[in-house]
Amino acid sequence: AFKSTKIYGTATNWESDVLYIGNHLIDTKENISSTCSIKSGTITIADYAFYSRLSLTGVTIPNSVSIIGQSAFFGCSNLSNISIGNGVKTIKTNAFYGTRVYNNESNWSNGVLYIGAYLIGSKSSVPSTYSIRAGTICVADRAFYNRSSMTSITIPSSVTSIGKSAFEYCNSLERVDITDIATWCKISFSDYYSNPM
Repeated sequence: AFKSTKIYGTATNWESDVLYIGNHLIDTKENISSTCSIKSGTITIADYAFYSRLSLTGVTIPNSVSIIGQSAFFGCSNLSNISIGNGVKTIKTNAFYGTRVYNNESNWSNGVLYIGAYLIGSKSSVPSTYSIRAGTICVADRAFYNRSSMTSITIPSSVTSIGKSAFEYCNSLERVDITDIATWCKISFSDYYSNPM
C-alpha cells in the first residue's frame, strides 16, 4: 500500500528491519534477522508483510495484534517457532502457508493445523465429523474451504471469531453444534458483518 513512498526510504521509520506506520506493521526487509518480536501495541500485520523471508525462524506476535494479513508469512520456509498472543480476531487466507510449521506433518492432527489457540487450516483428510479443539479462539479464513466430505462440525465456546469463507463449499455440511449459545450470539464473522452478532 505504501511502497515507493518516502516512508519506505526514511531509515528512522524502520525498527530492526521492520517498517511500522503508527500501530501497523507494514513490511519487513528481506534480510530480517532470524527472530522477530513484533512491538507491543501493534494492531495489524499487513498482507505479505513477511512474505518469503527465508532468514526468519521465529516470530512473537503480541496480544495487541488483532489482524494477521493475507499471506503475511507465506513462504517463510524456515519459520518453525510461532507464538501468537490472545488478541487475534482475523487470520486471513494463507497467512502461514509454506512456513516450516505448516509444512511439518507432525504439527497436523486429524488433518487440521493449529498454532497455539488458532485453527489455521485443514486438509481433505479431515474427518467428516469434526470437533474443534477446546480453547481455540479463532478459525482462520478458508480454514475448511471446500471440505466436501465434512458433514458435522462442533465449535467450542472458546471460539470468538470465524473467518471469511471458513466453511464455504463444504457441500455436505448439514450440522453445526455450538456448545454455548451465549457465545454464539456474540461471535464475530469477519468480513461479512460490520458488527458482531
